[in-house]
Amino acid sequence: MRRTRGRMVIAAASIGALLVVLGVGIWLGTRDDDSSQTDATNRTTALTSLAQSEVGPADAGHIAALFRATAVRKTRTNILQKFPKPYQVYHDQFSDRCYEWKSGRLLYNLCFKNGLLVLKDPG
Repeated sequence: MRRTRGRMVIAAASIGALLVVLGVGIWLGTRDDDSSQTDATNRTTALTSLAQSEVGPADAGHIAALFRATAVRKTRTNILQKFPKPYQVYHDQFSDRCYEWKSGRLLYNLCFKNGLLVLKDPG
């Protein structure tokens, strides 16, 4: 009888520990502790919606000129108001907010961190 009781205590403790580990894992996986990222995303979305709708052949020179006018570590996100609607908006491997414009065979990428241009790639 003592053995059975000991096994039951060990089993109950093991199940309790497993439930605690699962609960902590779920809590860590679902919490939203980075409200600044959400704020930045909302600001970026607002800027993107101010842009024009489509990039046509006539806009190719316009995009190229705007792209040349940008400077890494100097240009802020307000420049996006001058660009047409991006082909794609994404986060890169460094969690920078990136915008991509497609003009013919060329891709123009601008990536911002904390509102400042950190990467400029004329693909």
